[in-house]
Amino acid sequence: MKMLPTSRCTSASASLAGEPIEDGGDLFGSVVNLAARICNAADAGQILVAGVVRELSMGKGHAFSDSGPVELKGFNSPIQLSEVA
Repeated sequence: MKMLPTSRCTSASASLAGEPIEDGGDLFGSVVNLAARICNAADAGQILVAGVVRELSMGKGHAFSDSGPVELKGFNSPIQLSEVA
């Protein structure tokens, strides 16, 4: 296996909670679109979560830093995002 010359993580991740629509093994709906938009907003090595995930994680020992409200394509209002620290 060829190793890359840098150890920098080149992937990004997003986490969201909600109810997608399942059809034929595929997932659809605004929650899926929002998760994709949040992932696209993340930099390499960064994990962003929507406010609902941060709220559901309270008291579980996870650390977050506020990334502020972010304008995301397809959504009328800015979405509050947090980075997993």
